[in-house]
Amino acid sequence: MEPEIALSEYRVEVGILECVAARGAHNLGFKDIAQLFGCTLTPLYRRFRGWHELMAFVHESLLDAIDSLFDCPASSRREEFELWWGRLISFFRSRHGEAFLALRPCASNGRDMASLARAEVERLVTFTRWVTQSPTPPGQSPEVVARWLWSLLLFAAGEPAAENDARENAWSLVATTH
Repeated sequence: MEPEIALSEYRVEVGILECVAARGAHNLGFKDIAQLFGCTLTPLYRRFRGWHELMAFVHESLLDAIDSLFDCPASSRREEFELWWGRLISFFRSRHGEAFLALRPCASNGRDMASLARAEVERLVTFTRWVTQSPTPPGQSPEVVARWLWSLLLFAAGEPAAENDARENAWSLVATTH
């Protein structure tokens, strides 16, 4: 099972993640997905206008599952931060997490990655709620701080050697004293 994430209700999405993990997000098409689920192309084309729309659907659904990783028992602010940071890093470094990261550009619908990150943070309501529970650095909105945290988290997931620095920079944005 993936680290701390219940993907059992996301059967379609997990199937697609498995395909992405095995072949890469840019090496798949509707035929591959139809074959995976043992169906014709017709139901896929009825539901999705194209590949990018399917990827956007999978991406948004998985963001909802990922958002659950930010839910943690009440504790000190630092302990909560360490708990969700560790959960997310573990997930993003797993097979399904790496596949999720790989499909992000396919799900962007022509947006640049900064715009995609902004949309992701808007969908991560538990995460955003956690960020807004403490003061932000002077002159910074909670929305901007949340995007910075998300960006640092994504960076740290792909750069293990830089994880400690990224985590401490992220913590400095939400520590209760500034």
